[in-house]
Amino acid sequence: MKATVLTPPDGEPVSLSAVKDYLRIGHEGEDALVASLIGSARARLEAELGIALVTRTLLVTLDKWPSALMKRGVRLEPGPVRELVSVDSVGGDGAREDVTSRFVLSGGRLCLRPWSFLPAIEAGGHIEVSFVTG
Repeated sequence: MKATVLTPPDGEPVSLSAVKDYLRIGHEGEDALVASLIGSARARLEAELGIALVTRTLLVTLDKWPSALMKRGVRLEPGPVRELVSVDSVGGDGAREDVTSRFVLSGGRLCLRPWSFLPAIEAGGHIEVSFVTG
């Protein structure tokens, strides 16, 4: 599952001033470089560990329902997942149907609610799952 960022993070997990203090940089000449290094380090850690260090909203697009969804649910990554925003079924013609009420988050996994059924995915259609992580 590849995630697309809908709402970018508000900031980095470590402030520029804290890093400059740690590195003992007392001027503003290197601010752009240090800020770039902070962002690169965060991105690398997130990619290696499969976690989100800062809060953001992501969108995952599915062409078919994963088989694990009916058994134990599908893990949404990167975690920790804080909130399920929406689950939309998009038809081949672009028509959208909100099916969020059929799903629940449980332990960072997207699970089907008891007594609910999976919506059919039309030919050329897909499912869009948006969630808040970090």
